[in-house]
This record gives sequence, C-alpha cells and structure tokens, in this order.
Amino acid sequence: MTTQNVHLKIHDRTYRELEDINTRLNHGDGKDLSKDLGQVFTEITHQVLDQVFMELIHANRQQPELADHADEAEKVLGQIREQLQKYMPWAVGMFNNDRLTPVSNHMVAHFDLSHPKTSLLRYAVPNALVQSMLKDVERIQQGDLSAIDSMLKNIIEVIDLGVTEFIRKPKSMLKFNFVVDKTLNGVIHLVTSIGYKRIEKMGQHSSPQLAMRYAEHFQKFIYAKSA
Repeated sequence: MTTQNVHLKIHDRTYRELEDINTRLNHGDGKDLSKDLGQVFTEITHQVLDQVFMELIHANRQQPELADHADEAEKVLGQIREQLQKYMPWAVGMFNNDRLTPVSNHMVAHFDLSHPKTSLLRYAVPNALVQSMLKDVERIQQGDLSAIDSMLKNIIEVIDLGVTEFIRKPKSMLKFNFVVDKTLNGVIHLVTSIGYKRIEKMGQHSSPQLAMRYAEHFQKFIYAKSA
C-alpha cells in the first residue's frame, strides 16, 4: 500500500526560524512570539506560491503567444501575495503564545527532514486523485484534449488540499471570533477563487505540449511513499 504526498521545498533558513520559534513556544518563552510566527508563516506561503506558480509564469513568458497570459497570471499572483501579507500576520498577531503553540506544532509536524540540507513541507493526497491525474496525462499524450480540463480540475483539488491543511485547519484551531472568522473566510475564498480561475484559464490556451508541461510541473511535487 502506498500513500501520496505533496512535497514543497522551504528554505532551510526559514524552517530553522520556525523550528526556533516552535521550541520557544513549547518551552514557555515569556516574549510575545506572535509577530515572529506570523512573518514566518507568511514567508512559507510566499515560497510555496513562487515554486508552484512563478516557475510556470516565467516559462510561459518565454513564448510570445503566451506572454500576455503570463503577465496576467503574475498580476493575479501579486494580488494573492498582497492579501496574504496583509491578513496572515494580522490574524496570527491576535493571539498569545499559548494559543499559538498548537498551530506552530501543526506546521512543524508537516515537515519532512529526511533529505540532507532540504526542508520539505508535506501533505497527503488521496491516491485515487493522483491516479486520476495520471490517467488524464495518458489521455493528453494520446491527443485527447478533452482531458486537459479534467487534469486542471485535479490540480486545483490537490492545491486545495494544501490550503485546507495549512490555512483552513490552523484558522479553525485558533477559534477566531465571528467577525474575524468571517473576514478570514472571505479572504481565503477570494485568494483561492482568483487563483483557481487562473488555473482553469490555462485550459483555454493549451496545446497538448503545453498541457504536458503543466502536468510535469505539478507532478514533480508528488511522491509515492510506502505506508
């Protein structure tokens, strides 16, 4: 039996900062660490966005027929980054160290440190979803362009599982009051909606070759691991 995990590279320096804050939180450090933790969480999010999306944007910009779409995608990514930079430190900063400790532990527990000098943030993906993606890739390789939309929907589902693991779950753990919780739900809905719509638009401009590039890019983050 195998499980599938998405692995995202995080700068080792960033992980060490998180690890240090987490250790201090669990040891009852008297200093308010909410600002430091909020900044580290935001930095991790930015690094994830850059490797998942920016690499594709840069590759597409090299092709004249896709340059305009790449510029539009980068603007969308900038909007997402701005919202995260505005709200993530603000939300985390509302709580004292005791309330933040479980969330910090949650994040640290999702790092895979088994690779030398590499810090990998990981989360589980149902094997059935991965197999569905692989079937879509096979259909695209055989010239079936109708599989592109299905593949992109599966990619969105994989990404949304990460959003749930690292944004929705931590938000739920912090138990915000009604007004703040509603605000954050609106922000999460906004950033995911504009991001997912941008991914769906990829299908409108995809040749089989371009679709394969998208598939190969997203597949490289997924590893099979013996359970």
